[in-house]
Amino acid sequence: MGNFGLYGGAIACTEASAPVFTDNSATKGGAVRFSTCNPRVITESTFSGNTASEGGGAVYCWYSRAWLTNCTISGNHVTGGLGAGIFCYDESWPKLWNCVVAFNSGGAAIACDDISDATLTCCDVYGNSGGDWVGCISGQDGADGNKCEDPLFCAGDNPLEPFTLHANSPCAAENNPECGLVGAWDIGCGSTAVNAMSWGAIKAMFR
Repeated sequence: MGNFGLYGGAIACTEASAPVFTDNSATKGGAVRFSTCNPRVITESTFSGNTASEGGGAVYCWYSRAWLTNCTISGNHVTGGLGAGIFCYDESWPKLWNCVVAFNSGGAAIACDDISDATLTCCDVYGNSGGDWVGCISGQDGADGNKCEDPLFCAGDNPLEPFTLHANSPCAAENNPECGLVGAWDIGCGSTAVNAMSWGAIKAMFR
């Protein structure tokens, strides 16, 4: 939390489970940079409030086959326009399973150079300022359990765990029998519908 680095604000090329990567910054990969490591796996992790200036608000992949499973990537920012959530560079082919990539800013949810690609399965990509299912992940929405729906984070209904899911969330396991839980967090609030919440509104609650 609150780290700064040239490549990977928090870590570079690792395996991790159940951490929270928040408020880190870097030139490439606000929280994590994967490089020449095949594969490396991050599971059940949350990336929020991270920033990068040249690519990958949360994650930067360089010549990597990174795997991310049950991760929530939300509220990250890139200033260079290359991947508000994830940027894939130089023959990188990350795979994402059961991940939420939502409400990131400064670029598309996931971006790739011309010789990289990303494969998503059972993922929800929604509300990213530069586009959701665009660029190298275009055409994957609606296939393999992927969707573009508001994940319905609890936010103010559970301020200590804002990325937990409302009971009506399309990412909750109970509402998603094809894929099970999508993202790092299970249900944490509600039994009735809630209003959509942008990342800006989530941040405002903590000011």
